[in-house]
Amino acid sequence: MTAADRKRAELAAKLDSVRTELAEWRAHSEAGRPLEKHHSQIQRITTRIDVLADLVAADLDAENDLLGNWQQIELRLLDLHHVWDFFRSKFALRCPAWIRDTLVVADELIWACYQPAQQQAVKAGGVDLAAVREPPLAFFGTDTSPLALSRHAVYRRRGRAEDLYTTLFADELKSLPVPVTVIPWHQAGHVPDLLLLAHETGHQVEDDFGLTPHLRAAGRAALSAAGAPEHRVTAWMGGDDSGWLGEVFADIYGVLGVGAAFVVALTDFLAAPAEAIAAEQASAAYPTAHLRIQVALAALRVTCPTDPRAAELTAAWTGAHALSDFSMDVEPLVKGLLAGPYAVFGGRSLTSVLSFGSRWPETAIDVARLAEPDQPLQAGDPRTLLAAATLSFAADPAAYREHHVGTRVLERVRDQQAKGTRFRSAVAVRPGLIEADRAAAVKLYQRLADARSR
Repeated sequence: MTAADRKRAELAAKLDSVRTELAEWRAHSEAGRPLEKHHSQIQRITTRIDVLADLVAADLDAENDLLGNWQQIELRLLDLHHVWDFFRSKFALRCPAWIRDTLVVADELIWACYQPAQQQAVKAGGVDLAAVREPPLAFFGTDTSPLALSRHAVYRRRGRAEDLYTTLFADELKSLPVPVTVIPWHQAGHVPDLLLLAHETGHQVEDDFGLTPHLRAAGRAALSAAGAPEHRVTAWMGGDDSGWLGEVFADIYGVLGVGAAFVVALTDFLAAPAEAIAAEQASAAYPTAHLRIQVALAALRVTCPTDPRAAELTAAWTGAHALSDFSMDVEPLVKGLLAGPYAVFGGRSLTSVLSFGSRWPETAIDVARLAEPDQPLQAGDPRTLLAAATLSFAADPAAYREHHVGTRVLERVRDQQAKGTRFRSAVAVRPGLIEADRAAAVKLYQRLADARSR
C-alpha cells in the first residue's frame, strides 16, 4: 500500500467517524432517550452536517493528487467539525447530571415563554409551520449576562480558527437552524437569575416573528399621542436601528413571562447605589437601569393589576429614585406596545399571546409553601415555579438557603417535564425541512469550494 493509499484510508476513517457520531446523537434524541427534548434540533443540525460529510467524501474520492492536496481535504473536514461543534458542545452539556438538570429547567422556562408566541403565529397564519424555527437551546458560557444568539449570530470561533475556511463566511454561518441562549456559568448556582431568560426569549420572539417594525409603529404612535418630543421618541424607538426598543420589548416580555418575579430579578441584576443609578447615561442601544426598571414596573401594573406586588415594588423603587423627563413616556409606551395590535399574531395584543396575570395567585401559594421545609408545591409549570423561587429569595434569602428552595424548585420543574419529544418530530413539514437543510449545507460548501479555487 502506498503513502497515498494510507492517507486516503485515514481520511475516509475520519469521515466515517463523523457519520457514526451523528447516528449516535440522533438515536439518543428519539422518544424515551436522554435527549428526546432535543429531537427536532438534532435532526435539523445533523442533516446539514451529513451533507457536508458527503461532499467532503466526494472531494476525497475525486482527488487524484492526494499526497499533494490532503491538507486541503483535512481542512474541509475541520470546517465541518467547526460548524458541528457549535451545537455538539451544547448538547454534550446535557450529559453530566450535575449540569443537565439546570439546563433542563432553563430549556423548559424558555420554551414556556416562546411556545405561546409560536403557536399563536402559526394559528393566525402569520408564519407557516415549515418556516418556524426549532425551540431555543440554552447552554452555559463565560458571558457576564444571559445572551440570546438569534439567526443573526455567527458561529463562535475556537482553536486555530484562522486556518478554517468557515471563518471567511459570516453571512453563511449566520443561518442558525436553532436559536441559542448563553447562560453565564456562575448563574447556574442562583435559580432567580434564570428568570432573566424570559427577557432573552423576548429578543428571540421579536426576531423570529418579525415584530420590530410593528413594535416601532405601535411605540411611535403611543409616544406621539402622549405628546413626547421627537428627541425622546427617537431615543426610545431609534432611527435606522432599533434604539432602546429591543431592550424595552424584552423587559416587557420578561414581565409577561414571569410577572413580578422578573422585576425582582431585574432589579437585583442591575443593582447599584442610588447615586450611580441617577448618574448613569443611556447608550444608543440601552436605556438606563432606572428606565428599564420603570418599564418593567409599568408592564407589571398593566398586566397584573390585582397583584399587590405591582404597587409595592413601584412604591419601593420610586421612593428611592427620582423620576426623569423620560419617565413620563414609560406608561404610554408600555401600554402602546402591549396593545399592538400585531398582524403576525392575528391582530392580537401581546397580553393575549402571553401573560402572567392569572398565574400570580398560584405563585403566592407556592411562595408560602416554600417558606416551610417539607411542604409540597402546587404549581406544575416552570414559569410559576421559578417565579415562586425568586419571590421566596427576595422575601428571605436566609430561609431560601436554609430550606433549599432552589433545589426544590429545580427538582419540581424537572419532575413535571412532559415525556416525549418536544416539537414536530413527525409532522408533514419534515420532508420540506430536510430539503431546505440539505440545500443550505450545499450552498455553504459551494462557497467554501469557491474560496479554495481563488
